[in-house]
Amino acid sequence: MRRRNLASALVLGLCLAMSIGVVGARAQEDPSAGPPRFEIAPGIVAEALAFAEGQDAPALYRLTISSGATYPFTGDASIAVAYVETGPVSLVVEAPIALVLATSSSQTPVTVAPGTSSTLETGDYLMLPPLAGGVIRNEGSVLVSILVASLQPGPDPAESPQTP
Repeated sequence: MRRRNLASALVLGLCLAMSIGVVGARAQEDPSAGPPRFEIAPGIVAEALAFAEGQDAPALYRLTISSGATYPFTGDASIAVAYVETGPVSLVVEAPIALVLATSSSQTPVTVAPGTSSTLETGDYLMLPPLAGGVIRNEGSVLVSILVASLQPGPDPAESPQTP
C-alpha cells in the first residue's frame, strides 16, 4: 500500500509540477480559447496543457485516441511518463519500458521487453526512455485518453560557456 501511494504521489506530483511550475509565456495567450488541440494522425488528437519555457513542444499534454486509430511514433530525446486516464490501449515499444499496473497490489514497475505488445488499462502508467519509438493502438470501442509528461534534457554542461 505504501508503494502504491508513493508511486501515485510521484506521478500526480510530477503532473502537478509540470502544469503549475513550467508554464512559460504561452500562459499569456487567450485563455478563453482553451488548450491548443491538434490532430497528429487520423483519430489521434493532442491537447497541449503546459509548455516549458524555451521549448516548442508541450511538456504536459493529453492524447485522445479514437476507436480503431493507430499511431506509430518515433522517439526523441525526452523521457516521458504516461498515465492512462481511460483505456484500454495496446502499445508496442522498441525499447524496454517500466510499466506499473493499477491492479497490482505492490505497484512495483514491471520491465517490458522491447517489441512486446502490452495492453494498458485505466490507471496504468509507464516510463518511456529517450529515443523509444513504437506503435499505440486503440483496439476497443471507447475513446482512450492518456496524460503525458515529457521531460526534455537541458543543455549539455560541457557545451555551456564557462564562467570564472
